[in-house]
Amino acid sequence: MQALQRVSAPVYVVSHHGKTFRCFSRNTAIKRLAHFMTQRMFCRAGIETRPVTKVDRDDVAIHYINKPIQRYWDAQARCERRLRKILSRK
Repeated sequence: MQALQRVSAPVYVVSHHGKTFRCFSRNTAIKRLAHFMTQRMFCRAGIETRPVTKVDRDDVAIHYINKPIQRYWDAQARCERRLRKILSRK
């Protein structure tokens, strides 16, 4: 099974490392695949993409999950550009 393929229905199927999603547009499918690839790369490198902040409020510890770091967004945009470049050659 390829990472990005078109099935007989008007949907794109994106699968990467056991995760599978169906997308109605090519643009969404490319973004989803770039997300999978970037997330996997950061996980292997041991870099947190969404750092957790511990907040103590009224003697209760709250673990707040922040937005993804800018380095992650830049890597995902790079991956998306490269995927579009590869697919434009085909």
